[in-house]
Amino acid sequence: MKGGLTMIANKMTLREHNETLVLSTIIHNPEISRAAISQLTGLNKASTSEIVKKFIDEQLINEIGIGNSTASGGRKPIQLQMNYDVGCSLSIDIGYDYIYGLLTNLNGEHIHYIANEGNRLTKENTVSEINKIVTAMQPYYEHTKFQLIGITIAIHGVVHNNNIVFTTYSGLHEIAHAEINETK
Repeated sequence: MKGGLTMIANKMTLREHNETLVLSTIIHNPEISRAAISQLTGLNKASTSEIVKKFIDEQLINEIGIGNSTASGGRKPIQLQMNYDVGCSLSIDIGYDYIYGLLTNLNGEHIHYIANEGNRLTKENTVSEINKIVTAMQPYYEHTKFQLIGITIAIHGVVHNNNIVFTTYSGLHEIAHAEINETK
């Protein structure tokens, strides 16, 4: 029985690897065909087509049009591209008396920007100010399939093991990383 479980685990690992390989190839080669993906990855055309179909069904990639046929003729390929609007990323910049929020699609294209300036940030109000930014951005990301997939917080100071070790701002180093995670 143990050998059977190992074989299943290996098959799943191989499938995940192949899916990652195909998605990475599409991301790094915009407007690429299934045949070109197969050539670049070394996967057979059937496996490539199965993975591409799964990604189209999951809205991770889009068919964007018909490409040119090869010099030897044949059917014109359908071009594929990553769907960068399937989710959003939020970047937050925290300063002494400001907090900025920038929401982008997965290709880094600007969706919405918020600047709250003139309010001194402290240990007591920083987490609530971060929550205000996330809440204010919600109408801009809630319509996407995966919504908000990640948040990056930039702070002027020293961060070690996801904890603020030192800032020039009073008290911000005392904010616990877990406290921010729990507010979500």
